[in-house]
Amino acid sequence: MRRSTKKHFLLLAALTGASLAMPEPAMTALLDMGPVITQELDSTPPKHGFPLWYRDTNRVPLELCLSKAASANGPMCLTAEPNPGAPFSFPDNLGDEVFWWVADASFDIPQQGALDRAGRAILVQAIEGAFSTGDVAPGAQVSFARIRIRIDTPYAGEYVVTTPFKQFTFTVAADALEDGINFTEDLGIAEGGIFSGALGGSIGPFLYCTNAPIVVGTEKFIGDPNVTCAVQGSTFPSAQNPSNFFRVQGPNGFDMQTDQFTVMGKIHEGVIPTPLTVDKASYIRNTAGVQVNVFATTQALSNQTNQGAAFPANFALTGAPSALQVTGTGIPTKEMATNSPADGKFFSASGIFAAPEILPATVTVTNTADTPVTSKEVPLVDEVTVSQATYRPLSKTLTIAAASSDAVANPALQAFIPGMTDPVGTFTNGNLAISFPVLDNSVIPAKTYGIPPASITVKSAAGGETTVPVTVAEVTDLPPTGSVVINGGAATTGSATVTLTLSASDDSGSVAQMSFSKDGVYFFPYETYATTRQVSLVNGPGANTIYVRFRDAAGNVSPIYSDNIILDTTPPAGTVVINGGATYATSITAALALSATDDNGTVTGMRFSKDGVYFFPFETYATSRQVTLDGGDGVKTIYARYQDAAGNISPIVSDTIILDTVAPTGTIVINGGATTTNTTAATLTLSAADANGVTHMQFSKDNITWTPFEPYATTRNVTLLPGEGFKTMYVRYRDTAGNVSVPYGAVIILDLP
Repeated sequence: MRRSTKKHFLLLAALTGASLAMPEPAMTALLDMGPVITQELDSTPPKHGFPLWYRDTNRVPLELCLSKAASANGPMCLTAEPNPGAPFSFPDNLGDEVFWWVADASFDIPQQGALDRAGRAILVQAIEGAFSTGDVAPGAQVSFARIRIRIDTPYAGEYVVTTPFKQFTFTVAADALEDGINFTEDLGIAEGGIFSGALGGSIGPFLYCTNAPIVVGTEKFIGDPNVTCAVQGSTFPSAQNPSNFFRVQGPNGFDMQTDQFTVMGKIHEGVIPTPLTVDKASYIRNTAGVQVNVFATTQALSNQTNQGAAFPANFALTGAPSALQVTGTGIPTKEMATNSPADGKFFSASGIFAAPEILPATVTVTNTADTPVTSKEVPLVDEVTVSQATYRPLSKTLTIAAASSDAVANPALQAFIPGMTDPVGTFTNGNLAISFPVLDNSVIPAKTYGIPPASITVKSAAGGETTVPVTVAEVTDLPPTGSVVINGGAATTGSATVTLTLSASDDSGSVAQMSFSKDGVYFFPYETYATTRQVSLVNGPGANTIYVRFRDAAGNVSPIYSDNIILDTTPPAGTVVINGGATYATSITAALALSATDDNGTVTGMRFSKDGVYFFPFETYATSRQVTLDGGDGVKTIYARYQDAAGNISPIVSDTIILDTVAPTGTIVINGGATTTNTTAATLTLSAADANGVTHMQFSKDNITWTPFEPYATTRNVTLLPGEGFKTMYVRYRDTAGNVSVPYGAVIILDLP
């Protein structure tokens, strides 16, 4: 048949010879299906384009029965390939009907009533694959859930047919007895490549032989289609009261049934991962670092099963909840959070971390509770935020404001409208204005878009994108609105020439002109609207105000907007004091005490020099500062200048200190240089020298304990330590700067009479 671009639900309920009352609904259906095998021509084993498996609510997965395995009774998979002796291949050696599951039952009906011979009741149940073309054809694959009933009816009247999945009621008229009951229900989607329809059929959970699983070689099956067996698996009308039989009840006490079925189904033994969808994986990047945000959805429970249990309980989940984790090159591993284990919705935000040298192109979300783990790698993209998407009918302009979450790379942003493959514009500084009509030259013939779209999509070069609705501005004749900012919002200025930053908008989308005033009364003539303008302040030092009005193309004038600034042309005044005003310094590290004031504002900066010519860069003003004096003793000067918020710079101020790092030198002589004395009374002769003068001296008789410093003198009477023998006197000198010399000593022998 000719394929349609639409999906059609296949509901085939063919009935001849009888009328059908509304059947009892099936109690349950199938759970899910496995991945669709990508079809590949001339492939062996066949890459057939069908789902790998269907799974029931017992979580038993049955794969497409394409096995050459055989029991002693015959093949375990009943297939209809053209050349049974050759391997399966697609499309040449594959049957036009293939099966994931089959469970048939039948019984003979003895001759009675209108039957002139023995009759038969047949039940066919299957999850089947076929081709919408009839013959095997690539792209025409379909699947469906089938229930087929064939009954030779001996009596006219009502028949109740009970199957393992649902119950049917048929009415057979007297003139239709020869036709009997001939009913088929096929539920699926009659569109090649769409296989979800079978999940909504009447089949499920699968019936299986009571001796399942049946092992043939390395493969497992739920039945041997060559022999009949008793079955389990029905949940109709309830799991406690199942219908593991095929029963027909009719007029005149007719009541026959069988519990013997021929069952076919090959168990899929591969690992089935838990479904995992990464809804979004995005990042934020700025100067502080990077943050990765991930949203994901999965099954509430992981795929851990009771491997040691008997069939089919060995496929049941253990109840271990899913646990998701985010990893990526150069990013921290993050466990994802969820509302509750049953929710299935997960989220994680890494928090800001140091940006890696190269941002990873992907992140991996892993269900660590799965056995083995289930992982999905997805692109890591930026977030795109659209703060405005407004269409203005008067100007036929769509204005869009958007930003990327990547403030470091600032990836390019482009806007797209539905129906066009090419972008309608690239953003500049986060803004884009699109004028309609828009011409699309990418198609032949070219297409003109004269009206705005209902939504707009903004895509980033870093992979992020977002779609937002377009709002429409009210069609009014209102005046423009706007603002004016002087010198970027500065409170003060040191120059009478300032720069205005201007912003204005209008419902028509077009602000045409602006006019300025310096007193709010007299306005200069209108000029063309611009976003910047230089003006001169006229009120002199102190507070100054600039006023502005905007006018649109229709002549509507805005309210007056203004901004203030203080004109400050007076520099700060200040002082600098080294080491608290000391005359001398003995270390090259000196402490500055700083003080500065400004008449019209705040002192913000200071800078220093050691020669009064070269000044270091300005730094933040403080009342104290340590500096290093230039090496070499002598007079040292520190120069300072201060700056206020308006940029005015003070005159140079300075302070001077004498750097003296060299201690005095000297000598000491006892009793004019005599070698002996017969008395403890002695006279010292003292001599010391220093570049800045010697001011004090102190003495010791053991070079440990010293007398307090006393004014320097060239002689001094002392008393030697008692007892005969060698006696030593020590002296240390201190200069004007406070430097203390090394000890100097002299020796004399005390020889008492």
